[in-house]
Amino acid sequence: MTREPAPCAKPSREAGVTGALLVLGVLIRFPAFDQPLDRDMAAYALIGDRLSWRTLPYSELFDHKQPLIYPVYAVLQVFGASTGAIRFGTALVAGLCAGLSFWLFAPGLGRLRALGGAAAGLVVGASRVVEGTDLNTEHLLTLCLIVAIGAPVRFPLRDHRRVAWVVGVAFSLALLSKAIAVFALPAAVLSLRLSGRTFREDRTAWLQAICFGSLPMLGVAGVYALRNAVDDLVYGNWTFNQLYAQGRRPTLGGWFEVIESRQPLLWLALGAALLGLWAALRSSRRRGLIVVLGLWMMGTWVGAKYGGADYGHYFAPVVLPACLLAAASFPPLANTGARGSVAFATMVGVVLLLLLAPFAGQVWDNLDETGVAIAQKTYGAQAETWALYEPVGGQVAALARPGDEIYVPRLEPGFIWASGLTPASKHVHGAASNRIPQVGAEVQQELCADPPEWLFVFEGGLPPFLADFDVSQYDVAIEGPNFVVWSRRAMAPAMACAS
Repeated sequence: MTREPAPCAKPSREAGVTGALLVLGVLIRFPAFDQPLDRDMAAYALIGDRLSWRTLPYSELFDHKQPLIYPVYAVLQVFGASTGAIRFGTALVAGLCAGLSFWLFAPGLGRLRALGGAAAGLVVGASRVVEGTDLNTEHLLTLCLIVAIGAPVRFPLRDHRRVAWVVGVAFSLALLSKAIAVFALPAAVLSLRLSGRTFREDRTAWLQAICFGSLPMLGVAGVYALRNAVDDLVYGNWTFNQLYAQGRRPTLGGWFEVIESRQPLLWLALGAALLGLWAALRSSRRRGLIVVLGLWMMGTWVGAKYGGADYGHYFAPVVLPACLLAAASFPPLANTGARGSVAFATMVGVVLLLLLAPFAGQVWDNLDETGVAIAQKTYGAQAETWALYEPVGGQVAALARPGDEIYVPRLEPGFIWASGLTPASKHVHGAASNRIPQVGAEVQQELCADPPEWLFVFEGGLPPFLADFDVSQYDVAIEGPNFVVWSRRAMAPAMACAS
């Protein structure tokens, strides 16, 4: 992989640009610092806040995402659970993605192209199209893939043998962020291969990449093995997700179909692919890196569609490879005096501005909005419930007694997180209880044997798996717009389910 020369730039200037992108990534998300957590983030926050040797994901509190997101949320709440701290962490990850993408890819793309791609990725990544004000597993995945694929560009294997260790660990962390990282494996392998010598000369480094890459996964597996909970780890990461996505895989034509709100990203990806193909045909210097970026973008697109739904955060990993690939199509600065190169650069610039306009408009619109308004524009009416997490959770906390437990039958774990009470069941993920009959039966058994002091009931009443649950010992304590919170009377006798 040949480096693009940039003789007038200095390392200190690169560091300054990297830092500026990081800061900008935080600043453009500042209006969202009071945005209520969505239900996914609330689940991560709930589990992260209670994460310990005795409270592991999947075993004591169930969710079905890969394990890296939970310790990240634990770190974000180390000084106390708060929306502001989590939102700051979200912005920091986004800024790191932009800054690292410039710093790592500048030697291969040239600094101006890398800056353009990183800046474009910063804007697109902050848009509502990819739920850019949130920190979901896919946003964390993006950060890990940037390091795994970009490290050999900055530090070629032929000169830096230990970069193989970095690639192995970073890609392992990507898999622990979300398993669809496997679709980006060809890009990571090719990036490392192009930066090295022959495979025979580099075989020790490749073996080291595999060995070091296995360490994070072995560490996670070791923790669950010591707790005799490997079955829980497998169920939460594999078995449940197969049930969750059953029947939702896209058809052949569906791989390139997205709902209307995601179409700007489809056009950006298609535009980047065409521009990258043209650039690869024109420039042998950057051809290898362009292929790497193309494989990265295609892999993340396949991963986004593999889940069978068009949730915005699924497509977040597509953003940076698409923007970097598009930026790679600009002709070398040394040729800008040629009329054809100027015309081509102008055409590429106009096309990219048109492709980026929808995303920039959303980011600009967010700058003048409250956090609640941003959530409503991103997620619609369901965000009105999320805005009540902390107010209602705070009310429950004020009324609760020491040792009280709480159960929320729908996938709204933010109420549990905000209340600070102990969940009455490990199944805080409503989809598990509602979609899988045996899980619903388990929850019913738990609640009948040890009824919670606080119970949320949404419109339509209790879910079918709690149809036999006796609520005669509860009183309405709090009324919300689409739910009520019941409080169990003090000194109530043990409850049995109605037969």
